[in-house]
Amino acid sequence: MQVQHQPWVLPAGGRQVSTQAPEHRGQPPGPIPVTAAVVMPLAGIGLVYGLWWISDRLVVVGPFDRAALGWVVIAPLWLLLPVLSGFAWRNLDPRNAPAVAAGVGLSVMGVAAFLWWEAIAHPDCRYGTTQGPAAWALSSLLLGLGIGAGVSVGGMTTRAFIRDGHPYWALPVGSAVGLFVQFLGAAAAWNVLLFGQCNRPA
Repeated sequence: MQVQHQPWVLPAGGRQVSTQAPEHRGQPPGPIPVTAAVVMPLAGIGLVYGLWWISDRLVVVGPFDRAALGWVVIAPLWLLLPVLSGFAWRNLDPRNAPAVAAGVGLSVMGVAAFLWWEAIAHPDCRYGTTQGPAAWALSSLLLGLGIGAGVSVGGMTTRAFIRDGHPYWALPVGSAVGLFVQFLGAAAAWNVLLFGQCNRPA
């Protein structure tokens, strides 16, 4: 005869004690909303870009000059962006997580590609430019793809380590994966720019 497990036992003291694991009592915590999972990584990216923009315009921010702020504050925050994304996605339904990661990556790609194109498409060249603005679209798309994919792939890597019960590995591995993918995009973009933007005097 099969004996059913009783979730409540009555010890000698007369007090009922639950033998069930805490996650089985009541309703388990639901997944975080998809909106929050999208907004959190984008907000982190916006913060990093905002700090860079301020340092680029003001040159000196408090005790930091532009270079010091970049290395001490902006670069570490940038490395943590895939980790932030992974933590934001850790409780997403497995069916939704890839779509959220792709959406965030495409959003970052579009913004990064446009900002990079704006920065390089209209250089101040004394003897004119080697190519028109449209010629730099490929470079911009490659760089944007690398940045967006770095956030998404690094974030999904971080999420996988967290869900597998290895949160301490999530930070270094997620950051490294994200940085590597972004490096590939940057290398491809710079390869397009090897010939320069400005004409040289004859």
